[in-house]
Amino acid sequence: MAAVTHIVSFQSDKGGIADYADKLTDGLDESSRVSVSPSLSPFAFIRQAVTLSRQVKPEDVVNIQMSYGLFGPHGVYILLYFPLLKLLLPASSVLVIALHEIWDEESYTLPPVTVLIKTYCLVIHTVLTFCADGIVFLSQNGKERFKCINLPLAQSQMRIIKHGVPEPERQISTAAARSELGLSTDSPVVATIGFINERKRTEQLLELANNFPMLTVIIAGGGRTQANRERVTDIRRAAPTNLVITGRLPENKFHAAFIAADLVVLPYTNINQSGILNWCAAYNVPVLASGLNYFTQINNQYAWPETARMDDIVDVAADLATDQTKLDSLAIGAEQYAGDHSYTSVATAYAEFHTSFLK
Repeated sequence: MAAVTHIVSFQSDKGGIADYADKLTDGLDESSRVSVSPSLSPFAFIRQAVTLSRQVKPEDVVNIQMSYGLFGPHGVYILLYFPLLKLLLPASSVLVIALHEIWDEESYTLPPVTVLIKTYCLVIHTVLTFCADGIVFLSQNGKERFKCINLPLAQSQMRIIKHGVPEPERQISTAAARSELGLSTDSPVVATIGFINERKRTEQLLELANNFPMLTVIIAGGGRTQANRERVTDIRRAAPTNLVITGRLPENKFHAAFIAADLVVLPYTNINQSGILNWCAAYNVPVLASGLNYFTQINNQYAWPETARMDDIVDVAADLATDQTKLDSLAIGAEQYAGDHSYTSVATAYAEFHTSFLK
């Protein structure tokens, strides 16, 4: 019997990582999709580890598409789930962990306990590396930020597999997309899309709207936590008439936002990889991003996204939004990036990585 790859993540329809796991499952031969349900109880993770281990046969691959938040508050049950799962799995099976985000002291804004946070992240990452046969990072930036104690994995046991670009979900006109979002404008539309949080610096879009009233600016998303919902409320209170804040969008309008935008702005201060950037590529959307390594490395190869220093990003966005020649060039770069990073190529890269452990 052929080895089976068990793709483990959030249940389907629970966010970008779950969607990624679904597409990876579809792209791999002899694969099954396993859902882990978040819980506050350690016993729930014991049960889930036992249940999964019973499904795995010798030489099967367990591929966990991981988010820290999947494993209890602040990922604390990582310390329980992974050692137990490794202990229970057949000795000849393979455990691969794909890290969609990387925690470090910069992931929190709690300076008084920075040393404790750094130590906690080191412990979490060390447990993951000791339990895993292989680790996948979704960017070079993520690999560089991943710190653990006495990393026991060889370079051959680590792989960078960039996030796949999905196929567009919708095929509608720009006018129709804007109508769905309640926009009736012929002026350039500049957007940021996705959940709002501190590291995404959404306030930059408020500044853009205030400084350049000839633009239509849209914040297409809302906050998940109470603190971020309050952030949205504060922006809404200060918003000029040319700034539209949609709040959390249903799936069809989420996709309409990409089609509606002339330019998407991603003024992020910290990122491992960006699902929003990949959706922009899917829809061939021009993007302006902050100068993080993740964005500049892609720009070096594809001349997309455009990047700028955070202090300059508002002015650069205004200039780009009215420069059709530059926007057209960026759209070509987005199309080229999408062509090179299909989910088919991602599934192939995973299959090759898995096979390397079974030879």
